[in-house]
Amino acid sequence: MKKPILFLAIFALVASTVLTSCSKDSMGDGPEGNETGGDEQGESGTRWTKTQTADEVINGIHAIIAFDAASNAFVGTFENLNSNVAQQTRLETHIFDANGNSTEFGPTPGVDMAPGETRSVTLSITTGVNFVEFTMHPEVGTAGSGG
Repeated sequence: MKKPILFLAIFALVASTVLTSCSKDSMGDGPEGNETGGDEQGESGTRWTKTQTADEVINGIHAIIAFDAASNAFVGTFENLNSNVAQQTRLETHIFDANGNSTEFGPTPGVDMAPGETRSVTLSITTGVNFVEFTMHPEVGTAGSGG
């Protein structure tokens, strides 16, 4: 009798984790839906205006990201400041409208980065989406990359 209860408890834990994690589209560049903030684990919470360049180190990744209106995408670079390989490094952004409502985009496809490596990163957003502020953060590792 204890095994079915244990199984159900584990199943419920896994199901709740999957259901509460961010949903990602298969291309990694679509919106995840409306959210009330940009304060997931690993995010600084710093908001930049649409015309500012975000420049932060999060999870050992130096990210410099700006919105390029001509390509309707966030573009910039990631640099691995860690002493080991940063596995499955990817970009995620939250954009905020004038009322403070947010929509999350990303993540980009994950790439492994050697120590000291710098890579270009681009994250397109839906055409016609208006926003006044954004947050961004690099994600590293496999946690949160697929669910």
